[in-house]
Amino acid sequence: MNDITILFGGHGAERLVSVASAQNLAGHAPGAELWFWRPDDCFIPVSHAELAAHRSAFEVEFEPVSPPLARSVDEALERARNDSRLLVLGLHGDGAEDGALALDCERRRIPFTGSGSAASARGFDKQQSKLLVAAAGGAVAPSLLLKAGTDVAAAAGFLETHGPLIGKPVASGSSHGLIAVDGQSGLDRLRAAAADCDYMLEPFVSGREFTVGVIETDDAPRALPPVEIVLDADIQFDYSAKYLGRGCREICPADIPDDWNDQLQDLALAAHAAIGAYGYSRTDVIVGPDGPVFLEINTLPGLSKASLIPQALAVAGIAFPDFLSGQVELARRRYERGDGG
Repeated sequence: MNDITILFGGHGAERLVSVASAQNLAGHAPGAELWFWRPDDCFIPVSHAELAAHRSAFEVEFEPVSPPLARSVDEALERARNDSRLLVLGLHGDGAEDGALALDCERRRIPFTGSGSAASARGFDKQQSKLLVAAAGGAVAPSLLLKAGTDVAAAAGFLETHGPLIGKPVASGSSHGLIAVDGQSGLDRLRAAAADCDYMLEPFVSGREFTVGVIETDDAPRALPPVEIVLDADIQFDYSAKYLGRGCREICPADIPDDWNDQLQDLALAAHAAIGAYGYSRTDVIVGPDGPVFLEINTLPGLSKASLIPQALAVAGIAFPDFLSGQVELARRRYERGDGG
């Protein structure tokens, strides 16, 4: 793996998760270079010891001490191309999961792990991914798109029609920005949050929450065992619940009937195919009175030791180093084929 660089950090809200993912990735790739993408767009070389020594990655900013090896995304990618690096993307959220970095890599012919730019953009847009999954036959909840800065009068009407709602940024992840809307106070919070951010509203569906990973192998995409998310009363699956374990339990494998397992895995596979994902993905689903309902798909889900994909891999009997080497091989093959998004 001497030609591999693990890229992590970024300037989005999920850079702390990215550091935790990089710690796990680096532990299974001792020969990889480590580049930290600082919020000011400088790229800092990091030693394995320095990254491993960082504590409370989900809560404390990582501040490496070395001088930058590049002072812009363009400069970093030019260096990666000139050095024939393969980038393992330990990144999440804005600038990475939205396909922007993948597009820059594709233009420069730099191999990288994960979905291509077009699929990443489709998956990151919660409204677009819902439409694609629905077109593929997956069940989705009705939704209302609020463009940034627009009046929330339409949201009030949607609330009156459907009852309690969940609002979430159209383009974000790690459960940042979730808003429960069940009355005027919720509408007021939504108005403030949607002042400069597109929001999507969905009816609150009461049911059991699951997430299902999909990984690609030599043969075909494979769905991993579903993970059930069990929340304490009045707790939302937000950042603190997901990553700090506050009021949340993650059960893998989920204790569910075989037909539920099959339906959840089929929906995750359908979502992966619908957006054209590559390598791996993770689909969030709720099982309500009418069965499984698609919520969203993540094309660069967390890969920390506490993250859901590694949990499901372990239950499936897939060693994390094997998963990582498989993703690297997929990235090489795509590069050799000359595929784009």
